[in-house]
Amino acid sequence: MKSQNIGSLIRYLTAKWWDILFTDLIRMPSCVARWFYHLKIKKNIRDFHIEDSSGKKAILYQQGHWDSKKQETKATLILHGLYSHPCVMSHLAKLAQDMHAGPVFSLYLTYDENHELSHRSLIKQALDTIEKMAVNHSVSLKGVVLVGHSMGGIEAAHTAFVTQDKRILSVISIAGRLKVVESLYSPCKPSLKGSLDEIYTKVQSLKLIPLYQIVGKHDWNAPLEATLIRHNPSCAHIVDAMHFNILFHRDMYTKFPEFLTKSLTNPQAPFL
Repeated sequence: MKSQNIGSLIRYLTAKWWDILFTDLIRMPSCVARWFYHLKIKKNIRDFHIEDSSGKKAILYQQGHWDSKKQETKATLILHGLYSHPCVMSHLAKLAQDMHAGPVFSLYLTYDENHELSHRSLIKQALDTIEKMAVNHSVSLKGVVLVGHSMGGIEAAHTAFVTQDKRILSVISIAGRLKVVESLYSPCKPSLKGSLDEIYTKVQSLKLIPLYQIVGKHDWNAPLEATLIRHNPSCAHIVDAMHFNILFHRDMYTKFPEFLTKSLTNPQAPFL
């Protein structure tokens, strides 16, 4: 029994560090280079510095443009994971932009796991800023799709289901832990349990708010039962991947556009 536990621990640590090193050493340099090129050289990514009432700051990046010829539009806001950066998800922002899904935004902020209100106020401020931009461009904003990876998925779900911000059309959670499930090697942090309990309860009761989930079968950060909480095949997809490399898995390039299309055409969006 002891040897089995040791073997499980070795497999867990091997998967975890391979996933981290693969992302940091192989994927990250190209992500940073592509981000720098589009932000500083080609300048088709615009940045807006935002600040909440307490002085907390974040950067809202915009890809794509407001189409003033349209009377109304929808937008997409992407939230990165803990200790991460929007550049890691810039390929998803590009996919959304190529789909002509309206303006696409990414928010760069510091998550505070012990004081969630500090970063949640910045997410609200970002949504407020997007809404003001629409007014300035004489366009009616018909809602925002929230996309989040890991911690970003948690905060996207909290905004839609617990805060119940009426501007949210749907949530696309990528490897986001949305339920408290005890696990030997990937336990839930105590500071998150209260929020996750609220999210899980609300997701079960608020059936009209779409939640799309792309989750990894081999996610070392959270067990599958914690990331997949709606089992309808039309709104969930299990990828043969881990926590970080799921962002670059081949299925991501088909399932993300599929779920984004469903989000943008959702007839029961609370904002409408």
